[in-house]
Amino acid sequence: PLAALIKTIGYILRGLQRAVLALAIEALLRSLMATGIVVVLLLMNPELLSPSAAMAAQVAAALIVFCCAAAVLFRTLPTETRKAPALFQSQQWLKSALPFVLITGALVINNQTDIVMLGWFTTPDEVGVYRVAAQGASLVMFPLLVLQQIVAPYFARLYNTNQIGTLKLIDRQSRVLLALVVAMIFGFMAAFSEDLLGYAFG
Repeated sequence: PLAALIKTIGYILRGLQRAVLALAIEALLRSLMATGIVVVLLLMNPELLSPSAAMAAQVAAALIVFCCAAAVLFRTLPTETRKAPALFQSQQWLKSALPFVLITGALVINNQTDIVMLGWFTTPDEVGVYRVAAQGASLVMFPLLVLQQIVAPYFARLYNTNQIGTLKLIDRQSRVLLALVVAMIFGFMAAFSEDLLGYAFG
């Protein structure tokens, strides 16, 4: 629930043309906070580290980030929104949300199916190595996710104001930039994959 609330605040910030701030809160701040808590536990007592402690760190980080995100949203919202009357369209929102729930659920299942199936046929050690490699490969697509979050609000605004020429120009430029960045990341990981794995995971 905390992660869902953080994402909701992130989408509101994107709608207010604060895409970079939304990304920083959703992705960067939460990961840094969870990592910081784990590092503190490690420095205090290495024996405190366990799967349960890692999950507790994630929950604590999500709670802290949610409080920060709510404060940022309160400061970012235009004053007009605080005076406007509340408008609820619960039935329409529920009908619109259902397809997205199904799509997102299918994506979650699809992203974990390979891990579960591999666990049936191999050892936990081999599953761990595969998971690390798969996560590393997903980093290649990270620029795409970042770019999507940044340009999507602009695409919506330009389309809504019928500025199709500007929209096409931004689309072309963003695709060229994305191709260059992805190629650079892929080349770096392909050249130094073994060193990167050893450095990050021992």
